[in-house]
Amino acid sequence: MNKKILSILKEAFFARTESSIFTPESGGFATDIAYHPKTKTTAITREDGKITLFSPEFSTPLTVTISEDNDIHCSIFNFDGSLLALGLDCGKVVIYNSKNGEQTVFMLSSKDGYSSEITNLSFTFEDSLLATTLKDGVFQVNTKTGTTNQIFSLPTNSTRFHCASPLSTNSTMIAIATNEGIYIIDTTLEIPLQKHITQTVNNKTLDFRHVHYIDKNTVYCCGDGSDFGFFGTTNPKTGDFRFKTIPDSNYAHSFSLIPETTCHAVLAFDEDHLALVSFSKSPSIIQTITKDTTAIHVIDQKTLVIGSQQEDGHPIYQQLPLATLFLK
Repeated sequence: MNKKILSILKEAFFARTESSIFTPESGGFATDIAYHPKTKTTAITREDGKITLFSPEFSTPLTVTISEDNDIHCSIFNFDGSLLALGLDCGKVVIYNSKNGEQTVFMLSSKDGYSSEITNLSFTFEDSLLATTLKDGVFQVNTKTGTTNQIFSLPTNSTRFHCASPLSTNSTMIAIATNEGIYIIDTTLEIPLQKHITQTVNNKTLDFRHVHYIDKNTVYCCGDGSDFGFFGTTNPKTGDFRFKTIPDSNYAHSFSLIPETTCHAVLAFDEDHLALVSFSKSPSIIQTITKDTTAIHVIDQKTLVIGSQQEDGHPIYQQLPLATLFLK
């Protein structure tokens, strides 16, 4: 990519902001980061069963213990910021309501009664929560009635479910990332499965780790090619899949879209690299950097929040200007 385009991107996306750093008192590697633009609250979930909250309402970060025995794997705010959902490795979903202070706990389990870890959470516009479990598929949690429903699973024990993303304009259409490809489902139909998108490279099926349902013709994705990372875009109707492998990588585990842009994101791959990428008809890498990360989230057009480790192995949470990381 030439210098003129880099300059345009830098001017369009990034304005310098001050960085901030917080080191937890002990343990607490970041597993996921959620942010809500209305309340300007950042929630960092941790592998020690705690959550650290950063908010203009707090003079210092607030750390709360959710579970003494279980890791918290994922978190998300609903659209008005009143609900914060947390997914634990024991199959529990905890939902906090900031309006009334109530806490609701759901245990998600398959028909045979077993529970597996929650790998991803996503709210629909109707405040219904999609909870992805590693082995038992995708559940829908009605946050108003408290009912849960397993909306998609597969009979094979080999499937691993990583992420589910609803179409923003139609919450009944959902893209699901698994180790066997992407499944497109419509929950209004008796047989919900509409499309199974899979890709084989070097006789190995790509393992899709993260998806984002952009519009009716576009799903962004990234994942593990067994010995390389990849990211790309697919058409959920036709199954057309275009992707780019990441040089000198083992896997790509997540990405965070830059708000108010159509196709740009920060991509995390391996355990110590970030990339500024473009999801487009021809996915491309704009720039890669070395940066230890355990979790990432782009909170606005100029700021990235990451969980990482210091050289001594101690965890650290950082809010960093994108301009200091990319396109220098």
